[in-house]
Amino acid sequence: MDKLSHDFIQDKIRGSLIAGAAGDALGYPVEFMPRQQILNKYGSQGITHLETGGEGKALVSDDTQLTLFTAVGLLNGITRWAKRGMGPKPDHYVSFAYLDWYYTQGGQKADIKYTWLRDLPQLAHRRAPGITCLTSCDALLHGREVYNDSKGCGGIMRVAPMGLLMTSHHADVAPYSDTEAMEVGAEIARCTHRHPLGFLPAALLTRLVQHMVSLSSLSSTQFMHYVYECLQMLEKVYPGEFEQDKKYLTDLTERALKFAADTSLPDHKAIVQLGEGWVGEEAWAIAVYCVARHIDEPAQAIIAAVNHNGDSDSTGAIAGNILGALYGLRALEDQRFLCPEGRTLTDTVELADIILALADDLSTDCIITEVSKIDTPEKQQWYKRYCEMEPAGLGNKAPMVYRRSFTPGKISSLKPGEIFVFGSNLAGSHGGGAAYAAWKYFGAIMGQGVGLQGQSYAIPTMQGGVETIKPYTDEFIAFARSHPELTFWVTRIGCGIAGFTDEDIAPLFHDALPLENVLLPRSFVKILNAP
Repeated sequence: MDKLSHDFIQDKIRGSLIAGAAGDALGYPVEFMPRQQILNKYGSQGITHLETGGEGKALVSDDTQLTLFTAVGLLNGITRWAKRGMGPKPDHYVSFAYLDWYYTQGGQKADIKYTWLRDLPQLAHRRAPGITCLTSCDALLHGREVYNDSKGCGGIMRVAPMGLLMTSHHADVAPYSDTEAMEVGAEIARCTHRHPLGFLPAALLTRLVQHMVSLSSLSSTQFMHYVYECLQMLEKVYPGEFEQDKKYLTDLTERALKFAADTSLPDHKAIVQLGEGWVGEEAWAIAVYCVARHIDEPAQAIIAAVNHNGDSDSTGAIAGNILGALYGLRALEDQRFLCPEGRTLTDTVELADIILALADDLSTDCIITEVSKIDTPEKQQWYKRYCEMEPAGLGNKAPMVYRRSFTPGKISSLKPGEIFVFGSNLAGSHGGGAAYAAWKYFGAIMGQGVGLQGQSYAIPTMQGGVETIKPYTDEFIAFARSHPELTFWVTRIGCGIAGFTDEDIAPLFHDALPLENVLLPRSFVKILNAP
Protein backbone atom coordinates (compact mmCIF):
# COMPACT_ATOMS: atom_id res chain seq x y z
CA MET A 1 0.00 0.00 0.00
CA ASP A 2 1.18 3.52 -0.66
CA LYS A 3 1.19 6.06 2.15
CA LEU A 4 -2.17 7.61 1.33
CA SER A 5 -3.96 4.28 1.15
CA HIS A 6 -2.22 3.12 4.33
CA ASP A 7 -3.45 6.23 6.15
CA PHE A 8 -6.95 5.59 4.82
CA ILE A 9 -6.97 1.98 6.02
CA GLN A 10 -5.42 2.90 9.35
CA ASP A 11 -8.13 5.49 10.00
CA LYS A 12 -10.86 2.98 9.16
CA ILE A 13 -9.43 0.29 11.42
CA ARG A 14 -9.07 2.82 14.22
CA GLY A 15 -12.65 3.90 13.63
CA SER A 16 -14.02 0.37 13.76
CA LEU A 17 -12.34 -0.54 17.03
CA ILE A 18 -12.99 2.78 18.77
CA ALA A 19 -16.61 3.04 17.58
CA GLY A 20 -17.18 -0.57 18.64
CA ALA A 21 -15.86 0.28 22.09
CA ALA A 22 -18.00 3.44 22.16
CA GLY A 23 -21.15 1.47 21.28
CA ASP A 24 -20.22 -1.02 23.97
CA ALA A 25 -19.63 1.77 26.52
CA LEU A 26 -22.90 3.53 25.63
CA GLY A 27 -24.86 0.33 26.14
CA TYR A 28 -23.00 -1.01 29.16
CA PRO A 29 -24.80 1.12 31.82
CA VAL A 30 -28.21 0.01 30.49
CA GLU A 31 -27.43 -3.58 29.49
CA PHE A 32 -29.82 -5.17 31.97
CA MET A 33 -32.50 -2.47 31.96
CA PRO A 34 -35.87 -2.78 30.22
CA ARG A 35 -36.41 0.02 27.70
CA GLN A 36 -38.95 1.79 29.90
CA GLN A 37 -36.51 1.89 32.79
CA ILE A 38 -33.88 3.39 30.46
CA LEU A 39 -36.34 6.11 29.42
CA ASN A 40 -37.31 6.78 33.02
CA LYS A 41 -33.67 7.31 33.95
CA TYR A 42 -32.32 9.15 30.89
CA GLY A 43 -35.35 10.85 29.35
CA SER A 44 -37.52 10.28 26.29
CA GLN A 45 -34.56 9.68 23.95
CA GLY A 46 -32.89 7.20 26.30
CA ILE A 47 -29.14 7.24 26.81
CA THR A 48 -27.57 9.37 24.08
CA HIS A 49 -24.05 10.23 25.27
CA LEU A 50 -21.24 8.28 26.82
CA GLU A 51 -21.59 8.19 30.59
CA THR A 52 -18.29 8.81 32.36
CA GLY A 53 -17.29 7.60 35.81
CA GLY A 54 -15.03 8.92 38.53
CA GLU A 55 -11.94 8.82 36.30
CA GLY A 56 -13.68 10.58 33.44
CA LYS A 57 -13.88 7.46 31.28
CA ALA A 58 -16.82 5.66 29.73
CA LEU A 59 -16.38 2.05 30.84
CA VAL A 60 -16.35 -0.79 28.32
CA SER A 61 -17.54 -4.34 28.91
CA ASP A 62 -16.19 -7.80 28.18
CA ASP A 63 -17.17 -7.20 24.53
CA THR A 64 -14.33 -4.76 24.01
CA GLN A 65 -11.94 -6.72 26.19
CA LEU A 66 -12.44 -9.87 24.12
CA THR A 67 -12.19 -7.90 20.88
CA LEU A 68 -8.73 -6.71 21.95
CA PHE A 69 -7.63 -10.24 22.84
CA THR A 70 -8.92 -11.41 19.43
CA ALA A 71 -6.77 -8.80 17.73
CA VAL A 72 -3.65 -9.72 19.70
CA GLY A 73 -4.20 -13.42 19.04
CA LEU A 74 -4.38 -12.78 15.30
CA LEU A 75 -1.28 -10.58 15.38
CA ASN A 76 0.62 -13.20 17.35
CA GLY A 77 -0.32 -15.66 14.62
CA ILE A 78 0.66 -13.28 11.83
CA THR A 79 4.08 -12.86 13.43
CA ARG A 80 4.64 -16.60 13.57
CA TRP A 81 3.27 -17.24 10.10
CA ALA A 82 5.50 -14.50 8.66
CA LYS A 83 8.49 -16.17 10.29
CA ARG A 84 7.70 -19.75 9.31
CA GLY A 85 5.33 -19.54 6.36
CA MET A 86 3.87 -22.81 7.52
CA GLY A 87 2.38 -24.53 10.53
CA PRO A 88 -0.77 -23.31 12.30
CA LYS A 89 -2.52 -20.42 10.58
CA PRO A 90 -2.79 -17.09 12.45
CA ASP A 91 -6.29 -17.71 13.81
CA HIS A 92 -4.97 -20.77 15.66
CA TYR A 93 -3.51 -18.41 18.27
CA VAL A 94 -6.76 -16.62 19.12
CA SER A 95 -8.05 -19.30 21.49
CA PHE A 96 -4.76 -19.10 23.39
CA ALA A 97 -5.20 -15.34 23.70
CA TYR A 98 -8.59 -15.99 25.27
CA LEU A 99 -6.86 -17.95 28.04
CA ASP A 100 -5.10 -14.72 29.00
CA TRP A 101 -8.45 -12.90 29.01
CA TYR A 102 -9.83 -15.65 31.25
CA TYR A 103 -7.04 -14.99 33.74
CA THR A 104 -7.88 -11.26 33.84
CA GLN A 105 -11.40 -12.24 34.84
CA GLY A 106 -10.20 -14.11 37.91
CA GLY A 107 -9.64 -17.46 36.26
CA GLN A 108 -6.58 -19.67 36.52
CA LYS A 109 -3.36 -18.48 34.91
CA ALA A 110 -2.04 -20.51 31.96
CA ASP A 111 1.50 -21.85 32.21
CA ILE A 112 2.53 -19.64 29.27
CA LYS A 113 1.72 -15.98 28.76
CA TYR A 114 0.17 -15.65 25.31
CA THR A 115 -0.40 -11.89 24.98
CA TRP A 116 1.06 -8.55 26.04
CA LEU A 117 -2.42 -7.65 27.31
CA ARG A 118 -2.61 -10.22 30.08
CA ASP A 119 -1.01 -8.29 32.92
CA LEU A 120 -2.29 -4.84 32.03
CA PRO A 121 -4.13 -3.54 35.09
CA GLN A 122 -6.61 -1.80 32.79
CA LEU A 123 -7.82 -5.19 31.54
CA ALA A 124 -8.18 -6.83 34.94
CA HIS A 125 -11.80 -5.84 35.50
CA ARG A 126 -14.84 -8.10 35.37
CA ARG A 127 -17.42 -6.38 33.20
CA ALA A 128 -20.29 -8.86 33.17
CA PRO A 129 -18.39 -11.60 31.29
CA GLY A 130 -20.59 -14.22 29.67
CA ILE A 131 -20.84 -17.57 31.42
CA THR A 132 -20.35 -19.41 28.11
CA CYS A 133 -17.09 -17.60 27.44
CA LEU A 134 -15.82 -18.25 30.96
CA THR A 135 -16.72 -21.95 31.03
CA SER A 136 -15.38 -22.50 27.51
CA CYS A 137 -12.08 -20.83 28.39
CA ASP A 138 -11.81 -22.99 31.49
CA ALA A 139 -12.28 -26.08 29.33
CA LEU A 140 -9.66 -24.87 26.84
CA LEU A 141 -7.23 -24.16 29.66
CA HIS A 142 -7.56 -27.69 31.03
CA GLY A 143 -7.45 -29.43 27.66
CA ARG A 144 -11.11 -30.40 27.64
CA GLU A 145 -13.37 -30.26 24.62
CA VAL A 146 -15.70 -27.27 24.63
CA TYR A 147 -19.18 -28.70 24.69
CA ASN A 148 -22.27 -26.53 24.66
CA ASP A 149 -25.18 -25.59 22.44
CA SER A 150 -24.89 -21.88 23.02
CA LYS A 151 -25.84 -19.35 20.39
CA GLY A 152 -25.17 -16.38 22.67
CA CYS A 153 -23.87 -13.16 21.15
CA GLY A 154 -20.53 -13.61 22.93
CA GLY A 155 -19.22 -15.09 19.69
CA ILE A 156 -20.10 -12.36 17.19
CA MET A 157 -19.33 -9.35 19.38
CA ARG A 158 -15.55 -9.99 19.36
CA VAL A 159 -14.70 -10.96 15.75
CA ALA A 160 -14.39 -7.58 13.99
CA PRO A 161 -10.55 -7.74 14.05
CA MET A 162 -10.65 -10.65 11.58
CA GLY A 163 -12.49 -8.54 9.01
CA LEU A 164 -10.13 -5.64 9.67
CA LEU A 165 -7.10 -7.88 9.27
CA MET A 166 -8.22 -8.75 5.74
CA THR A 167 -8.12 -5.09 4.68
CA SER A 168 -4.62 -4.36 5.94
CA HIS A 169 -1.06 -5.02 4.88
CA HIS A 170 -1.31 -8.28 6.78
CA ALA A 171 -3.66 -9.61 4.10
CA ASP A 172 -0.53 -10.07 1.98
CA VAL A 173 0.84 -12.38 4.69
CA ALA A 174 -2.33 -13.98 6.03
CA PRO A 175 -3.09 -17.21 4.14
CA TYR A 176 -6.82 -16.56 3.69
CA SER A 177 -9.11 -16.02 0.76
CA ASP A 178 -12.27 -13.98 1.33
CA THR A 179 -14.37 -17.08 1.89
CA GLU A 180 -11.74 -18.56 4.19
CA ALA A 181 -11.70 -15.33 6.20
CA MET A 182 -15.46 -15.65 6.75
CA GLU A 183 -15.01 -19.20 7.94
CA VAL A 184 -12.21 -18.11 10.26
CA GLY A 185 -14.47 -15.42 11.73
CA ALA A 186 -17.00 -18.15 12.43
CA GLU A 187 -14.36 -20.44 13.95
CA ILE A 188 -13.16 -17.67 16.28
CA ALA A 189 -16.70 -17.54 17.65
CA ARG A 190 -17.13 -21.30 17.50
CA CYS A 191 -14.27 -21.98 19.88
CA THR A 192 -16.62 -20.91 22.69
CA HIS A 193 -20.12 -20.96 21.14
CA ARG A 194 -20.98 -24.25 19.47
CA HIS A 195 -24.50 -23.67 18.13
CA PRO A 196 -24.47 -22.66 14.44
CA LEU A 197 -26.40 -19.49 15.24
CA GLY A 198 -23.65 -18.63 17.69
CA PHE A 199 -20.97 -18.64 14.99
CA LEU A 200 -22.62 -18.11 11.58
CA PRO A 201 -23.44 -14.45 12.40
CA ALA A 202 -19.75 -13.97 13.20
CA ALA A 203 -18.90 -15.03 9.66
CA LEU A 204 -21.32 -12.41 8.33
CA LEU A 205 -19.88 -9.65 10.50
CA THR A 206 -16.34 -10.54 9.43
CA ARG A 207 -17.26 -10.10 5.77
CA LEU A 208 -19.36 -6.98 6.31
CA VAL A 209 -16.64 -5.18 8.26
CA GLN A 210 -14.14 -6.09 5.54
CA HIS A 211 -16.46 -4.49 2.95
CA MET A 212 -17.00 -1.31 4.97
CA VAL A 213 -13.30 -0.48 5.35
CA SER A 214 -12.78 -0.18 1.59
CA LEU A 215 -15.63 2.30 1.04
CA SER A 216 -15.67 6.09 1.27
CA SER A 217 -19.45 6.55 1.48
CA LEU A 218 -22.55 4.45 1.27
CA SER A 219 -26.30 4.84 0.95
CA SER A 220 -28.73 2.69 2.88
CA THR A 221 -29.65 0.82 -0.31
CA GLN A 222 -25.99 0.14 -1.09
CA PHE A 223 -25.42 -1.05 2.46
CA MET A 224 -28.29 -3.50 2.09
CA HIS A 225 -26.66 -4.79 -1.10
CA TYR A 226 -23.49 -5.60 0.82
CA VAL A 227 -25.48 -7.36 3.53
CA TYR A 228 -27.10 -9.56 0.89
CA GLU A 229 -23.68 -10.28 -0.59
CA CYS A 230 -22.57 -11.50 2.83
CA LEU A 231 -25.54 -13.87 3.00
CA GLN A 232 -24.75 -15.21 -0.47
CA MET A 233 -21.12 -15.80 0.42
CA LEU A 234 -22.16 -17.60 3.60
CA GLU A 235 -23.74 -20.23 1.37
CA LYS A 236 -20.42 -20.63 -0.47
CA VAL A 237 -18.59 -21.07 2.82
CA TYR A 238 -21.04 -23.70 4.13
CA PRO A 239 -22.65 -25.40 1.09
CA GLY A 240 -25.13 -27.99 2.22
CA GLU A 241 -24.44 -27.38 5.92
CA PHE A 242 -26.57 -25.82 8.65
CA GLU A 243 -29.43 -25.36 6.19
CA GLN A 244 -32.16 -24.68 8.75
CA ASP A 245 -30.00 -22.25 10.71
CA LYS A 246 -28.84 -20.40 7.58
CA LYS A 247 -32.44 -20.01 6.44
CA TYR A 248 -33.51 -18.66 9.83
CA LEU A 249 -30.57 -16.25 9.85
CA THR A 250 -31.34 -15.10 6.30
CA ASP A 251 -35.03 -14.59 7.06
CA LEU A 252 -34.25 -12.56 10.19
CA THR A 253 -31.71 -10.43 8.32
CA GLU A 254 -34.20 -9.75 5.52
CA ARG A 255 -36.78 -8.77 8.12
CA ALA A 256 -34.29 -6.32 9.63
CA LEU A 257 -33.63 -4.75 6.22
CA LYS A 258 -37.36 -4.55 5.49
CA PHE A 259 -37.95 -2.73 8.77
CA ALA A 260 -35.06 -0.38 8.03
CA ALA A 261 -36.68 0.65 4.76
CA ASP A 262 -40.01 1.37 6.48
CA THR A 263 -39.37 4.86 7.87
CA SER A 264 -42.83 4.95 9.45
CA LEU A 265 -41.80 2.25 11.91
CA PRO A 266 -40.12 3.62 15.07
CA ASP A 267 -36.81 2.07 16.01
CA HIS A 268 -37.96 0.54 19.26
CA LYS A 269 -40.95 -1.14 17.60
CA ALA A 270 -38.77 -2.58 14.85
CA ILE A 271 -36.13 -3.83 17.27
CA VAL A 272 -38.59 -5.55 19.57
CA GLN A 273 -39.69 -7.66 16.57
CA LEU A 274 -36.07 -8.67 15.90
CA GLY A 275 -35.37 -9.82 19.44
CA GLU A 276 -33.30 -8.62 22.36
CA GLY A 277 -29.80 -9.36 21.11
CA TRP A 278 -28.79 -11.91 23.73
CA VAL A 279 -28.21 -14.48 20.98
CA GLY A 280 -25.98 -14.14 17.96
CA GLU A 281 -28.54 -13.91 15.18
CA GLU A 282 -30.60 -11.28 17.02
CA ALA A 283 -27.56 -9.15 17.87
CA TRP A 284 -26.55 -9.26 14.19
CA ALA A 285 -30.06 -8.38 12.99
CA ILE A 286 -30.48 -5.46 15.41
CA ALA A 287 -27.08 -4.00 14.47
CA VAL A 288 -27.78 -4.38 10.74
CA TYR A 289 -31.19 -2.74 11.14
CA CYS A 290 -29.78 0.23 13.04
CA VAL A 291 -26.96 0.84 10.55
CA ALA A 292 -29.26 0.50 7.54
CA ARG A 293 -31.90 2.82 9.02
CA HIS A 294 -29.46 5.50 10.19
CA ILE A 295 -26.45 5.11 7.93
CA ASP A 296 -26.17 8.89 7.48
CA GLU A 297 -26.41 9.48 11.23
CA PRO A 298 -23.95 7.13 12.92
CA ALA A 299 -24.58 8.44 16.42
CA GLN A 300 -28.32 7.90 16.01
CA ALA A 301 -27.66 4.36 14.79
CA ILE A 302 -25.77 3.51 17.97
CA ILE A 303 -28.37 5.22 20.14
CA ALA A 304 -31.05 3.06 18.54
CA ALA A 305 -28.87 -0.02 18.97
CA VAL A 306 -28.62 0.33 22.76
CA ASN A 307 -32.00 1.73 23.87
CA HIS A 308 -33.94 -1.53 23.91
CA ASN A 309 -34.84 -4.33 26.29
CA GLY A 310 -31.91 -6.59 25.64
CA ASP A 311 -28.13 -6.91 25.36
CA SER A 312 -27.48 -3.23 24.76
CA ASP A 313 -23.69 -3.22 24.95
CA SER A 314 -23.26 -6.05 22.44
CA THR A 315 -25.68 -4.66 19.87
CA GLY A 316 -24.06 -1.24 20.32
CA ALA A 317 -20.58 -2.71 19.91
CA ILE A 318 -21.46 -4.60 16.71
CA ALA A 319 -23.16 -1.58 15.15
CA GLY A 320 -20.15 0.51 16.16
CA ASN A 321 -17.70 -1.90 14.51
CA ILE A 322 -19.64 -1.64 11.25
CA LEU A 323 -20.11 2.14 11.29
CA GLY A 324 -16.56 2.86 12.45
CA ALA A 325 -15.18 0.77 9.60
CA LEU A 326 -17.27 2.83 7.18
CA TYR A 327 -16.68 6.32 8.56
CA GLY A 328 -13.19 6.08 10.07
CA LEU A 329 -12.04 7.68 13.28
CA ARG A 330 -11.35 11.19 11.96
CA ALA A 331 -14.90 11.64 10.68
CA LEU A 332 -16.40 10.36 13.92
CA GLU A 333 -14.17 12.65 16.00
CA ASP A 334 -15.24 15.60 13.84
CA GLN A 335 -18.86 14.75 14.64
CA ARG A 336 -18.12 14.46 18.40
CA PHE A 337 -19.65 11.00 18.04
CA LEU A 338 -21.60 10.10 21.23
CA CYS A 339 -19.33 12.29 23.35
CA PRO A 340 -20.22 14.63 26.20
CA GLU A 341 -19.73 18.29 25.35
CA GLY A 342 -16.11 19.25 24.86
CA ARG A 343 -14.87 15.63 24.77
CA THR A 344 -13.64 13.30 22.05
CA LEU A 345 -13.79 9.55 21.69
CA THR A 346 -10.12 9.06 22.35
CA ASP A 347 -10.20 10.93 25.65
CA THR A 348 -13.57 9.49 26.75
CA VAL A 349 -13.59 5.78 25.92
CA GLU A 350 -11.83 3.55 28.42
CA LEU A 351 -8.78 1.70 27.03
CA ALA A 352 -8.59 4.09 24.06
CA ASP A 353 -4.78 4.14 24.14
CA ILE A 354 -4.64 0.34 24.00
CA ILE A 355 -7.37 0.18 21.35
CA LEU A 356 -5.51 2.63 19.10
CA ALA A 357 -2.22 0.78 19.63
CA LEU A 358 -3.85 -2.44 18.45
CA ALA A 359 -5.59 -0.71 15.55
CA ASP A 360 -2.23 0.56 14.36
CA ASP A 361 -0.70 -2.89 14.78
CA LEU A 362 -3.49 -4.29 12.60
CA SER A 363 -2.76 -1.75 9.87
CA THR A 364 1.03 -1.54 9.99
CA ASP A 365 3.46 -3.05 7.50
CA CYS A 366 6.02 -3.50 10.30
CA ILE A 367 6.33 -7.18 11.13
CA ILE A 368 9.56 -8.21 12.81
CA THR A 369 10.38 -11.71 14.03
CA GLU A 370 14.12 -11.63 14.66
CA VAL A 371 16.22 -9.46 16.96
CA SER A 372 18.91 -9.12 14.28
CA LYS A 373 16.46 -7.29 12.01
CA ILE A 374 15.44 -4.62 14.52
CA ASP A 375 16.60 -1.28 13.09
CA THR A 376 13.80 1.11 14.08
CA PRO A 377 11.85 1.83 17.30
CA GLU A 378 8.70 0.57 15.56
CA LYS A 379 10.28 -2.78 14.83
CA GLN A 380 11.59 -3.04 18.37
CA GLN A 381 8.10 -2.33 19.67
CA TRP A 382 6.58 -5.01 17.44
CA TYR A 383 9.18 -7.57 18.56
CA LYS A 384 8.55 -6.85 22.23
CA ARG A 385 4.77 -7.03 21.83
CA TYR A 386 4.42 -10.10 19.65
CA CYS A 387 7.59 -12.08 20.35
CA GLU A 388 8.32 -11.21 23.98
CA MET A 389 4.71 -10.44 25.03
CA GLU A 390 5.58 -7.13 26.70
CA PRO A 391 3.46 -3.94 26.40
CA ALA A 392 6.06 -1.83 24.62
CA GLY A 393 5.20 1.58 23.25
CA LEU A 394 2.58 2.65 25.77
CA GLY A 395 4.93 5.07 27.53
CA ASN A 396 3.83 5.96 31.03
CA LYS A 397 0.63 4.01 30.51
CA ALA A 398 2.46 0.66 30.48
CA PRO A 399 1.38 -1.48 33.44
CA MET A 400 2.93 -1.45 36.86
CA VAL A 401 3.10 -5.21 36.81
CA TYR A 402 6.28 -5.15 34.70
CA ARG A 403 8.10 -2.77 37.01
CA ARG A 404 5.84 -3.27 39.98
CA SER A 405 6.83 -1.80 43.34
CA PHE A 406 5.91 -3.72 46.46
CA THR A 407 5.25 -2.54 49.97
CA PRO A 408 8.62 -2.77 51.77
CA GLY A 409 8.97 -4.74 54.98
CA LYS A 410 9.58 -1.58 57.02
CA ILE A 411 8.27 1.93 56.34
CA SER A 412 9.72 4.75 58.38
CA SER A 413 8.68 7.77 56.31
CA LEU A 414 6.12 8.77 53.71
CA LYS A 415 5.95 11.42 51.01
CA PRO A 416 2.92 13.72 50.72
CA GLY A 417 0.01 11.79 49.25
CA GLU A 418 1.27 8.41 50.43
CA ILE A 419 -0.89 6.41 52.87
CA PHE A 420 0.20 3.67 55.28
CA VAL A 421 -2.44 0.88 55.32
CA PHE A 422 -2.37 -1.20 58.49
CA GLY A 423 -4.33 -3.83 60.39
CA SER A 424 -6.24 -2.49 63.38
CA ASN A 425 -8.87 -3.44 65.90
CA LEU A 426 -12.35 -1.98 66.02
CA ALA A 427 -11.59 -0.17 69.28
CA GLY A 428 -8.71 1.69 67.66
CA SER A 429 -6.20 0.64 70.29
CA HIS A 430 -3.05 1.13 68.24
CA GLY A 431 -0.68 -0.45 70.72
CA GLY A 432 1.49 -2.85 68.72
CA GLY A 433 2.98 -3.80 65.38
CA ALA A 434 2.05 -1.77 62.29
CA ALA A 435 -0.79 -0.12 64.21
CA TYR A 436 1.68 1.36 66.67
CA ALA A 437 3.84 2.65 63.80
CA ALA A 438 0.73 4.17 62.21
CA TRP A 439 -0.09 5.99 65.46
CA LYS A 440 3.49 7.08 66.21
CA TYR A 441 4.53 8.21 62.72
CA PHE A 442 1.58 8.52 60.33
CA GLY A 443 -1.33 10.17 62.13
CA ALA A 444 -3.45 7.22 63.24
CA ILE A 445 -5.94 8.30 65.91
CA MET A 446 -6.42 6.38 69.15
CA GLY A 447 -10.02 5.21 69.34
CA GLN A 448 -10.51 5.16 65.56
CA GLY A 449 -10.32 1.64 64.19
CA VAL A 450 -11.49 2.10 60.61
CA GLY A 451 -10.60 4.24 57.62
CA LEU A 452 -8.40 7.19 56.75
CA GLN A 453 -6.67 9.07 59.56
CA GLY A 454 -3.73 11.33 58.84
CA GLN A 455 -1.41 9.50 56.46
CA SER A 456 -2.71 6.12 57.49
CA TYR A 457 -5.70 3.89 56.75
CA ALA A 458 -7.00 1.31 59.24
CA ILE A 459 -8.52 -2.05 58.27
CA PRO A 460 -9.87 -4.04 61.26
CA THR A 461 -8.55 -7.61 61.48
CA MET A 462 -9.17 -8.64 65.11
CA GLN A 463 -12.93 -9.13 65.22
CA GLY A 464 -13.31 -12.70 63.91
CA GLY A 465 -12.56 -14.81 60.82
CA VAL A 466 -11.44 -13.72 57.37
CA GLU A 467 -15.05 -13.20 56.34
CA THR A 468 -15.31 -10.37 58.88
CA ILE A 469 -12.33 -8.60 57.32
CA LYS A 470 -13.60 -8.68 53.73
CA PRO A 471 -16.19 -5.87 54.07
CA TYR A 472 -13.44 -3.58 55.30
CA THR A 473 -10.99 -4.53 52.51
CA ASP A 474 -13.78 -4.00 49.96
CA GLU A 475 -14.43 -0.59 51.48
CA PHE A 476 -10.73 0.22 51.30
CA ILE A 477 -10.45 -0.82 47.64
CA ALA A 478 -13.44 1.34 46.72
CA PHE A 479 -11.86 4.24 48.61
CA ALA A 480 -8.51 3.77 46.84
CA ARG A 481 -10.23 3.57 43.46
CA SER A 482 -12.02 6.87 44.12
CA HIS A 483 -8.81 8.60 45.23
CA PRO A 484 -6.28 8.10 42.41
CA GLU A 485 -4.35 11.12 43.69
CA LEU A 486 -3.23 9.08 46.73
CA THR A 487 -0.81 6.14 46.86
CA PHE A 488 -1.58 3.38 49.36
CA TRP A 489 1.15 1.20 50.87
CA VAL A 490 -0.63 -1.94 52.12
CA THR A 491 1.19 -3.82 54.89
CA ARG A 492 0.69 -7.52 55.66
CA ILE A 493 -2.49 -6.73 57.55
CA GLY A 494 -3.77 -9.50 59.81
CA CYS A 495 -0.59 -11.56 59.45
CA GLY A 496 0.92 -10.58 62.79
CA ILE A 497 -0.95 -10.39 66.09
CA ALA A 498 -4.26 -11.29 64.41
CA GLY A 499 -2.80 -14.67 63.49
CA PHE A 500 -3.81 -15.00 59.82
CA THR A 501 -1.51 -16.15 57.01
CA ASP A 502 -0.67 -14.44 53.73
CA GLU A 503 -2.75 -17.12 52.00
CA ASP A 504 -5.73 -16.12 54.13
CA ILE A 505 -5.48 -12.38 53.50
CA ALA A 506 -4.06 -11.96 49.97
CA PRO A 507 -7.28 -13.03 48.16
CA LEU A 508 -9.12 -10.16 49.88
CA PHE A 509 -7.00 -7.78 47.76
CA HIS A 510 -7.67 -9.43 44.39
CA ASP A 511 -9.59 -6.40 43.12
CA ALA A 512 -6.80 -4.07 44.27
CA LEU A 513 -4.19 -5.72 42.05
CA PRO A 514 -5.12 -3.69 38.94
CA LEU A 515 -5.07 -0.36 40.83
CA GLU A 516 -1.90 1.54 40.05
CA ASN A 517 -2.15 3.57 43.26
CA VAL A 518 -2.25 0.51 45.55
CA LEU A 519 1.02 -1.24 46.39
CA LEU A 520 0.80 -4.66 48.00
CA PRO A 521 3.30 -6.85 49.87
CA ARG A 522 5.34 -9.03 47.53
CA SER A 523 3.95 -12.13 49.25
CA PHE A 524 0.36 -11.03 48.47
CA VAL A 525 1.15 -10.38 44.80
CA LYS A 526 2.90 -13.72 44.46
CA ILE A 527 -0.18 -15.51 45.80
CA LEU A 528 -2.59 -13.48 43.64
CA ASN A 529 -0.56 -14.20 40.49
CA ALA A 530 -0.08 -17.90 41.20
CA PRO A 531 -1.49 -20.38 38.65
